[in-house]
Amino acid sequence: MNRRNFLIGVGTAATLSGAASVTGAALSNTVSTTFGGVRVVATEELTVRRNGTLVEQDVLRSNENFTNESIDFSEIGSDSPVDYTDFPKLFVNNESDGSLVVELATSGDETEPYNTNLSSGGAEPYNGTLSYGYAPLVIENTGAKQKDIALEYQYGSDVGGSLSKSQVAEIYNFHIDTTQISPLSSSPDSEGNTVSIGSGQTKPVNLNLNLTEATARDIQSVVGSPGQYDFSQASRERADILDTATFGTVT
Repeated sequence: MNRRNFLIGVGTAATLSGAASVTGAALSNTVSTTFGGVRVVATEELTVRRNGTLVEQDVLRSNENFTNESIDFSEIGSDSPVDYTDFPKLFVNNESDGSLVVELATSGDETEPYNTNLSSGGAEPYNGTLSYGYAPLVIENTGAKQKDIALEYQYGSDVGGSLSKSQVAEIYNFHIDTTQISPLSSSPDSEGNTVSIGSGQTKPVNLNLNLTEATARDIQSVVGSPGQYDFSQASRERADILDTATFGTVT
């Protein structure tokens, strides 16, 4: 199977809400929201929502790396209304917290510039610190005190064996300003670096993709078996490798 013909997906159909407990990290007071089928969790005095700039500047309709319609992963293929040549695609709805939905699909081709980070000479459509990029999310501190926040991951069932947690942490890099708040590849089971957000302050949350050739090979090794996500008829296959992203206050 050619690496160009499989998808790395974040998000399917599930919507999760209500209380969520966090173990193994120094994060507190969490409530869950939705990141496509992936749970995003934020503290009760933090709000995560869509970046309003995406609507103000009509980015969801006019930018080839965004879409204003939910991504139906089951329909991606040779006859799909989703244009395979324009990946990555990102959708985010106009909700917050328990109703927030974010979906991301990208190809397994590590040579595509949007799939590599800037240090590798790539381009980042979801990095609002760049003149051409847009942060998909913002996070607001609605509490009365400054908060030090970070992000932790719960990895998918395809992770382990040939595909490590460190590789997944390397693929999905969430940043506030220039600080990576998601787990580092060197410590994938820990929360990322902290960023301080003052009371009433709102910060854009950027996403950088960093797919290396080695990781693309290892993802390829865990996709393709018959089952729910068997896209053999369309020569497309998908790997879901991240279950939960947790925004929280570091204590």
